[in-house]
Amino acid sequence: MYLPHAFTHQGVHGTGPAYQYPGMIEGKPWDKAQLEAALQPVIEFQRAYGVHIYIGEFSAIRWAPDDSAYRYLSDLIAIFEAHDWD
Repeated sequence: MYLPHAFTHQGVHGTGPAYQYPGMIEGKPWDKAQLEAALQPVIEFQRAYGVHIYIGEFSAIRWAPDDSAYRYLSDLIAIFEAHDWD
């Protein structure tokens, strides 16, 4: 889970805008609700097939401004836990 990529990988491949989370990222508002909306296909798959979801990889770069990476990861973990994902 690396959405939005412009936030999670900012500064990895050169310079660009410094995005904060939650906030506007490439003209779109990103917050916990938007993250959950992005994960909606996974939620629907879990419900439709009664399967357990394993989250193998997710992160954000550590230098995101103003503790943004912490807030992003905290929101993702809360979503994962709410749906009983590993």
